[in-house]
Amino acid sequence: MEVLLTRAPNGALIPINDEEAGKMDRFKMGDTIRGEFKVMRNGQFHRKAFSLLQLCYERFCDNLDAAEYKGIQAAPDFESWRCQFVVLAGHYDVTFDIRGRIKLKAKSLSFANCDQVQFEKIYSSLIDCALKHTYHGDMDEQELRNLVEQIMRYA
Repeated sequence: MEVLLTRAPNGALIPINDEEAGKMDRFKMGDTIRGEFKVMRNGQFHRKAFSLLQLCYERFCDNLDAAEYKGIQAAPDFESWRCQFVVLAGHYDVTFDIRGRIKLKAKSLSFANCDQVQFEKIYSSLIDCALKHTYHGDMDEQELRNLVEQIMRYA
C-alpha cells in the first residue's frame, strides 16, 4: 500500500488529504509500520492541479442532465471524467480496445509516472482546456488561476 504523507510542523508525518488518511484506517493506534520514503515532485503543485480538476468537475456536474442506460441511472464519476479531461487536454497514449479500435488512454499524473517538467506542461494544458471546454469564455486565464489559488488557501 502506498500512502502520501507530508511532514507537519511538529515533525509528525501526516496524510496529505482525506483519501490518503482513509488508507491509514487499517492500522491501529500504536502499530509499528515499516515503509520506504521518497521525496516526490512538488506535492503542493500536484494538489493545485487536482484542485483545478475538482473545480472543473463540479462545474461539469452542475451542468449535467440526468441520463440512464438500459434503465440504470448514470452517475458522475470523477476518476473517469478526470481521465477524459486529460485526454481532451492532449495528454494521452494511443492504444487499441478489445475490438481493435483506436483508444486514447490518459497519461498518468501519478508521482511515479510523471516528472515535474511533464506535470507542469500538463497543468498548463489543463488550464487551456478548462477555459475552452468548461468555462467557455466566462473567465480569462488569470481569473481561473486566481480561483485555483484561492481554493488552495483553504485546502
